Amino acid sequence: MATLETRYLPADRLRALMVGATLPMTVSGSALFAGISGFTSITEKLRQSLGARRGAETLVSHLNRVYDALIAQVEGYSGSIISFAGDAITCWFTGDDAANRAVLCAIDAMNTIEHITLPDGETAAIGIKVSIATGMVQRFVVGDPDIQVIDVLAGATVVRMAAGESEAEGGEVLIDQPTEILLGGTIHVREWRVRDEERFAVIERVAASPIPPIISKSDTELDEAVLRLWLLPAVARQFQAGLGEYLTELRPAVALFMRFSGIDYDHDPEANTKLDRFTRLAQQILARYESNLLQLTMGDKGSYIYAAFGAPLAHEDDAARALNAALDLRVETADLGYLDPVQIGISRGTMRSGAYGGQTRRIYGVLGDEVNLAARLMTRADPGTILVSEALLDAKVNGFALEALPPIKVKGKSNPITVLRLTGRQEQSFVRRFYTTPLIGRNAELTALQTALQPIFAGRHVGVLYLYGEPGMGKSRLAYEAQTQLQAHASATWLTGGRQSFFNPCIDDACRIKRDAQREDRKRQLIDVKLS
Repeated sequence: MATLETRYLPADRLRALMVGATLPMTVSGSALFAGISGFTSITEKLRQSLGARRGAETLVSHLNRVYDALIAQVEGYSGSIISFAGDAITCWFTGDDAANRAVLCAIDAMNTIEHITLPDGETAAIGIKVSIATGMVQRFVVGDPDIQVIDVLAGATVVRMAAGESEAEGGEVLIDQPTEILLGGTIHVREWRVRDEERFAVIERVAASPIPPIISKSDTELDEAVLRLWLLPAVARQFQAGLGEYLTELRPAVALFMRFSGIDYDHDPEANTKLDRFTRLAQQILARYESNLLQLTMGDKGSYIYAAFGAPLAHEDDAARALNAALDLRVETADLGYLDPVQIGISRGTMRSGAYGGQTRRIYGVLGDEVNLAARLMTRADPGTILVSEALLDAKVNGFALEALPPIKVKGKSNPITVLRLTGRQEQSFVRRFYTTPLIGRNAELTALQTALQPIFAGRHVGVLYLYGEPGMGKSRLAYEAQTQLQAHASATWLTGGRQSFFNPCIDDACRIKRDAQREDRKRQLIDVKLS
């Protein structure tokens, strides 16, 4: 496999795998959170001024430049980027001078700023904010090996790091009290802040200190079987096929965020096992609907997972898949017996999917304004509740009980937004669509259908019309037109139905229909049409 794939692993994990070593589960060091400040508001401004597609393209180009500079700083101070969370990264520094290197890295990173000129002439800056906490952490490896194993930092030190991030503003570096005590007189503290009884120092500068040498990644290729464990299946297949990274693209997708809590990472000897069981269950539920767990993040108010539907694999019913997955997650994670009731937020829109990050550390992700909104809805959801943005109604989801709620204000949105509460599934009947505008651009396909169907009408046989293609290609519209035109001069009974495609891939249905047709005594005609 190409060495390019090794950029998807933390530097210290990669070095350990190269030599067959195991990283300690409990380790001391400094955790650094670097978040891109102003990301949410700039995302909305670009979407409003440039539209969803151009806005996402503009934002991501600037985002990658910030990431590239930031990642270079972290790795220049011998740190490792453990995980990405859209507009933020969590990093880890270990060793006797971990706190010093983390703070030096943070101070230098403050120069990482991108200025964006909006179409109205307004200038917006993308900068960073940093939170650092020092102490013991749990370094877990969790997840289903048949899907993906995930590197996780957990414990009280990570919780303090997340709490400090909540207090930090753009352009600031906050450190927890253990870090301040270790560094002593080498730092200048501007002020102290308190959150949840934890004290954080806002620092302005640090005494000069020698920069440690960069620990470079090895050029040695990692064994394919070992490396595959750490990659999303779709990403691994992309590389195995010789196609390299997923290219950047904009596509409709659905974002699902779920907050969970109830595991004591510092004092429960079964914490690793419990987190692993939860992660595997979540991955397996998402895999039912051909979705992926893209992020597993530890926070100060519980932890969360982020999953995307529609990228890299797209389906016509991605919105329905997300709603079904949310209902399954709520029920089946409760059956584990040790988690508090989960909180879920879901939204849908045009998002940017593909690889992002720096030149030496990358990740596959799905970013966009609706991702931010889904995360905000998660935080506003009561325990055991699923909140859904009104954008999912545009997908014409049927079979779900949705209760409209009063509009709410969320961070990053200038106006209140309409939300719905997903309460469960409900019985549905197939509703036939009617179209009032003429069909355009499908004359060849329509002629092929009419010609192929003539023997069925002439011999009064039973026939099956099978249309397939990428989501949004117009399959339902073409089937409606064929039926409308042929019924005008042919006597026949049409039976039209819908199905939940997420239980079996469409190609499986095609094989089943063909196989069943061959077994019937009556003569059948199968028309197999692919739209492109």
